[in-house]
Formats: sequence, C-alpha cells, structure tokens
Amino acid sequence: MGAGCGHQEPAAQPETRAKLGLPEDQDSFAIQLVADPEANAETLTLVESLATGPLRQQWEILQYRNLVVTLPVEAVDMVAALLGDA
Repeated sequence: MGAGCGHQEPAAQPETRAKLGLPEDQDSFAIQLVADPEANAETLTLVESLATGPLRQQWEILQYRNLVVTLPVEAVDMVAALLGDA
C-alpha cells in the first residue's frame, strides 16, 4: 500500500466538477506521497496504469514525493482507496 492519507479534494467529485464547468471525464491531479520508494511502488504502478498520458511532473521535496498526472475522474477513488482514505 502506498504511503499517504488518500485525501480527495471536493473538485474530484462529479457534481462539484459540473458546477465549476470542469471536464467530466478527466483532469490533472496532484498526488503527494511520503518519499518511501518501497511503500509507493504499488501506488505508482496504479497511477501510471490509470493515467491518460505520462506523468506531467514529479519531484521530491523534504520527505515527500509529488506527482501531477492526468487521470480519468473515476480513477481518483481507486488511487485514494489504495492510499487508505477513500
């Protein structure tokens, strides 16, 4: 399981996205993980398999690994569930 809390922003919810005029099917999402390659392997594999393209950005700062990736909106719940707080 990946290291993280799995917090999902309200903008990932379909009803909120519709109110904000955001695309219904996909968007860019930021994912922050604790910098632990062993714990994050499963999460990174899932994110890369669900992404609609390559990771847009990734960097480490302090003790965190940050990703920006375009995902189908319905995939956000799967990633959050893996992180432990869906």
